[in-house]
Amino acid sequence: MGKADMQSVADVVALDTERQKRAQDADGALSTAGGMLRAAREAMNLSSSELARRTNIKEEHILAIEEMDTSRLPSQPYTMGFVRAYAREVELPEDALLDRFRQQVGWAKRDTAPKVQKVSRAGNADGGREISVLAVLAIIAFILFCAWKLIFSAAPETADDASRYRFSTNDRAEAVSAPPIQPPVEVEARPEARTAQEANGTDGDEVAGAQEENAAAAETEASTAEPEQSEAETAAAEPAVVDEPAEPVIALRRLIATEPVYPPLCEGSAAETETVTVAFTVTTRGNTAAPQVTGSSNPCFNGAALAALSRWRFDPSTVTRENARQTTRFSFERPY
Repeated sequence: MGKADMQSVADVVALDTERQKRAQDADGALSTAGGMLRAAREAMNLSSSELARRTNIKEEHILAIEEMDTSRLPSQPYTMGFVRAYAREVELPEDALLDRFRQQVGWAKRDTAPKVQKVSRAGNADGGREISVLAVLAIIAFILFCAWKLIFSAAPETADDASRYRFSTNDRAEAVSAPPIQPPVEVEARPEARTAQEANGTDGDEVAGAQEENAAAAETEASTAEPEQSEAETAAAEPAVVDEPAEPVIALRRLIATEPVYPPLCEGSAAETETVTVAFTVTTRGNTAAPQVTGSSNPCFNGAALAALSRWRFDPSTVTRENARQTTRFSFERPY
């Protein structure tokens, strides 16, 4: 083998050695996530400054990512964000590159969020349900109590229910007869005494005698007329008595009689028995109207009596002018 051949063989060995070295360097560069990012950047003919401008990441952080130098990088969340933006810009798979970078720098993968275990409240479920049911019942009871108070307080002050007792009425007006008008008394005119000239020659004695006779006759007629006139006046002053047939009294028939409710708020100041007397009018439709309390042993019970009376109903066919006005009395016994 000549000298020239030996030189060519040496050149081939040196080329192979350089080629292996470069292959090892390439494999070493691509063995890390930062090397893969740098190789992809160089394949796209992008400088580190150009990539920093596109991704808004500092150039020193880009170089630290490529060299896998975490000492020059910020905290883990920011660094992982930079790696993701870098991989997206050079068109590499983001999730796979993030996992590889995290493993190679020794960062543990963080869970997205710790799972919170639900606290079992089976033991308190029944208790809470009972409390809610009691609260609902208390609210319903309060609403009913308020409605009851409004109903009884809105009733007007009138006398107690009259349906439980017999009614008494005295509304008929007695007729007063007017005195009869006395007829005028007619007085007959008497002829005047003739004068001396009309007597045609009668002397004075005859004229005087005639005048005396006329005066005596007038007195006699006047005394006779006076007793007749007094008898006529007496007969006219006495009213004529006419026997009228008595009208039949129709009994008022009650259809509905609501008993009063004992008011609980009045129990503290009430006696064993409290009474309320009410006067009212029955309308032609059988309803009660114009109630009026005429007597009460305790005014606290007036509202309950009037409320009960307002629900009474009567048979309209039995309502007349004579029995329309009625009176009743309610009794309240202490409930114990």
